[in-house]
Amino acid sequence: MKFKRILHLSIDDLRFDSLSISPNKSYLTKYGLDSIQDTPNMDYFVKGGMLFTAAYTSAPFTPPSHASMLTGTYQNQHSIRPFLGTTLSQKVKTLFEILNLQDFYTIAAIDFKDIFELNEILRGSKKIITRNDDDVIKLLIEKKDESTYLFMHIGDIHPPYGESFFPPDENYNEVFCKDYEELARCLNISLEPFRAGNNKIIRENLIALSNKVRIHCEENMISDIIQFPRYLNGINKFDKGRFNKLVQNLKANNLIDLNTLIVITSDHGQAIIPQHKMALSRTHKPIMKFDHGETVIEEIIRVPLIFYSPSISPKEHFTNDIVSIVDITPTILDFLNISQENYFDGISLKSTILKNERQKTRTIYAEAWFHNRRELSNYLKRASESGHMPQDKYNTFLFQQTVLKDNFKLVRTNQTEDSYEVKDELFNITQDPFESFDLLRAIKLPKYLRPWETIKYSYEELKNELYKYSVTQEQEIDSHNVYKTKEEIKLIEERLAALGYIEQ
Repeated sequence: MKFKRILHLSIDDLRFDSLSISPNKSYLTKYGLDSIQDTPNMDYFVKGGMLFTAAYTSAPFTPPSHASMLTGTYQNQHSIRPFLGTTLSQKVKTLFEILNLQDFYTIAAIDFKDIFELNEILRGSKKIITRNDDDVIKLLIEKKDESTYLFMHIGDIHPPYGESFFPPDENYNEVFCKDYEELARCLNISLEPFRAGNNKIIRENLIALSNKVRIHCEENMISDIIQFPRYLNGINKFDKGRFNKLVQNLKANNLIDLNTLIVITSDHGQAIIPQHKMALSRTHKPIMKFDHGETVIEEIIRVPLIFYSPSISPKEHFTNDIVSIVDITPTILDFLNISQENYFDGISLKSTILKNERQKTRTIYAEAWFHNRRELSNYLKRASESGHMPQDKYNTFLFQQTVLKDNFKLVRTNQTEDSYEVKDELFNITQDPFESFDLLRAIKLPKYLRPWETIKYSYEELKNELYKYSVTQEQEIDSHNVYKTKEEIKLIEERLAALGYIEQ
């Protein structure tokens, strides 16, 4: 079986359990949100394909996770670790570069183009399209008789939730703005006008309001009743809006045929972050964050992973095998009968998809680098003034790492606001999915926790695995070798502010 067309969709910020067809709703049940999901269009591809229900990203924010997705490697190989300041290593190849050698026409359709280009994650793509699904369809039709690979990054689910970068109709974003105005009034938040004289939305003011709402909900401990439901409803809206229109256009133009393989996934999820899992906070007062990028808790690093083709009839439509987004590139290459690179961290999932063969037990890795929105804002201001990315580092550090194997998950916290001491925690994520009981707490009382020998063995094994992914001295230097003009840096600053990643 060799496919001629690969459609690889990455829906930014999509939780693993946010599809209505997802079998595991335990995390949502905790907040009484297990019946909100209504995603018939994404569910369609699960019903005819396979959903990996225990797929993990390599990082809880966009650049490093997509680098892993598109190279089949973890951060210690592809070199993108903090949010900014590093570029993709020349030692690895992107899926674009590999497929170019196989005479594929490679397309990158990107909603957050500046972030991807700044980190050189799109290296090798022959055509880049920004926020225009119609142009994507036109190009796919034009290349219909050629071997084609499309990587499409979609940002509609990303905060502020419910807005579309390519709205399916004229009223789509207008409804969102009216809802947002009403929300601000209900929360008694000062409303700076975000409409120009022609009623056109001033996006900078809208995002400023979005940040006000986010901070208000955090500080008043109401993110669980305001932000979380808004996020899930935004997913439902996206499924019936932009995603539905995209799928219908693909079908209408016979672009989902027997020669097409579709991969649907995400770079990370979004979740209520427990206070003790945060690296730093604005104050020492309790806050309730609904966010990503902070930590390696299950709800953030687990993502949906769907493989679908009209020519595939999986025996089962769900598997709970633990897999990673580094497996996407090897799987696509295996379906295309292209030899694998020997440096891949990922493996092919083809046999699981076609024959429901269980995966061999192996280690899965993820990490979280901390960045402070305000600190990153100041860093970009310095960059704008100097005309290039400064050589001095902004406030970023490797906050958490995790390795998973079988039922056990080791979490290493490397630095916090109060301490540089390394702290390890060990969880049985099958029995304790909320990571509430650290098995290492019983290390002095092994006779009360059986079988202690198994726990101790797993801990030592996972510690040894963790060292494989440590930061090299070269990467610690963080060379900031991406140089941009003042105009380009200003544009990057505006884009990151629009996404809520920095505070202006």
